[in-house]
Amino acid sequence: MIRSVRFAYCVAILSCLMPFQTLRAGIDIGGGSIVLGGGRVDMGCSALTIAQGGSLSAEWGELANLSDMVNAGTLSGAQARFEVSGQWNNTGAFLGGQSSVIITGDCGEASVISGQSDFWNLVVSGLSGSITFQSGSLQRIANELVLLGQDAANRLVIRSSQPGQPASLVLALDGSQDIFHVNVRDIHALPEGQALAVGDPFEFQSVDAGGNRRWFRDALPPPVPVNSLTSAAALLLGLVLLLFGMRAGPMQRPIAGHGKLRKSRS
Repeated sequence: MIRSVRFAYCVAILSCLMPFQTLRAGIDIGGGSIVLGGGRVDMGCSALTIAQGGSLSAEWGELANLSDMVNAGTLSGAQARFEVSGQWNNTGAFLGGQSSVIITGDCGEASVISGQSDFWNLVVSGLSGSITFQSGSLQRIANELVLLGQDAANRLVIRSSQPGQPASLVLALDGSQDIFHVNVRDIHALPEGQALAVGDPFEFQSVDAGGNRRWFRDALPPPVPVNSLTSAAALLLGLVLLLFGMRAGPMQRPIAGHGKLRKSRS
């Protein structure tokens, strides 16, 4: 009962504030706690910040049109849906549950993922620009990783925030991936997870811009080395057989009634 009242109260306040321009400055959750429940809140391209000591339990709700999601407190995803255009920054506790984080670009913000998060689903789709991962950061994806550009002329550009200093991804071994029309540089897929977009970049209508590990061709198994002694061994075997044949002499067959051999006719 208390949870339902709290949820209704929060949604009512957010709904009342939504038409006002002041909301675009964002909402800060300081030392308090909010339970979203099953509601949907359109943030109108404003930011949501959870400070240390603050918490948001999204449960199965939806936060749409977030410009930035900044968490230094506790964010419980459960089965929620977060639609973020700009920055996803987690330096607190993100309990991903079975939630989905969708980076949309709908608010026209530069899309950046920083801090470290354990996602259930991470979807980056429909961006006309780029997605940047903080260099040195590690993002884990337990279920589904989607990285989709618009088309071959508008690929999703995926970069580390510092050229030459990689960011890392770990997609669980039993997870799924959908990667197409991307341009990737300085992103490492760590060995504890899946290799990404395995094969020739052309197969994914994508570009390997360098500095990647376990992407594209780099994720292919190494070619089986050709034994350099194979030809020499074959020649040696041939010589041995030839010498054995010469020492044995012409083929012989037994003479009827005798236990001796005689040379066959040529």
